[in-house]
Amino acid sequence: MHRLVAILTFTILSWGGLPVWADTVVFKDGTEVNGKIHELNAHSIALETGGGRMVIQRSELLRTETNDLMGSGDRFQHMRSRAELREAALTKRTGLDKEQRARVRGLIRPLQSTNPAEQAEAIRALVAMDKEVGIYNYLLGYLPHLSDRFAPGVLEAMVGMDSERAAATVRAQTASPRFVQRAKAVELMGRMKDTAHLDTIARGMLDPSSTVQVAAAEGLGYAADQRATPVLIEGLSSADRRLQNASRRALSRIWSTDQSVLDFGSREEWERFWQDRRPGVTGAIDPATLKPLVAPIRENVSRQHE
Repeated sequence: MHRLVAILTFTILSWGGLPVWADTVVFKDGTEVNGKIHELNAHSIALETGGGRMVIQRSELLRTETNDLMGSGDRFQHMRSRAELREAALTKRTGLDKEQRARVRGLIRPLQSTNPAEQAEAIRALVAMDKEVGIYNYLLGYLPHLSDRFAPGVLEAMVGMDSERAAATVRAQTASPRFVQRAKAVELMGRMKDTAHLDTIARGMLDPSSTVQVAAAEGLGYAADQRATPVLIEGLSSADRRLQNASRRALSRIWSTDQSVLDFGSREEWERFWQDRRPGVTGAIDPATLKPLVAPIRENVSRQHE
């Protein structure tokens, strides 16, 4: 008896002509159709719906799902038409077709690497593609939806594509609730020599996140504006050694010349130096007048050392 049951079970499982209740097929364009799937061969399946029977190539499918839903052929055609309209609208809005958008997403993926060289190569590849087909607008629309692993690199790539156009977007990120975005923004503002908004970079020194504080010090160094000296001298007294070192590097970058490198080892030495130079610097930033880029909220405080 057990042998007979085993033979029947094997026969049923082996007979490809019997219907299988894997009742939702999902196409690669996102269209979903419900029905009764019949396995035909390695290349196609037959889907029985309330509106009839259709043969579908397996290469068109993303996956199949088992449930007890039934659909109609008319609904399939309607959904496919809607998907095609969405695709056309997306192509018109972004200026990129489906394959080009997939290529951009592929170039973005290495930005999550912990290897700086791989990140830099991904940024160069994005900038190169922009010269080829123009992807700036697509990245601009894509940026708010990117996770912290990708957004900073995409922002840097946008600056590489068109720094003047990206300037406003970079400045807007200094108010982001995401500390990695704020950190990248103040760094990029310094690299772009956005000295018209030097106080915004300096406000990063008071950020709830120590990551942003360090990035702000680096940004002030890249900006190379002597007005930031008092803020960076305050950074030398931080309990965070990273901020101390970043502030010291920034001060050295600001005051060194091609003929001599200036790099004092203590805050007291920098204070004495600044007292001598201060009369010649107009509009120096007073640290006491600065406010943080964002309020110290729980999310920022809990992740401030990340």
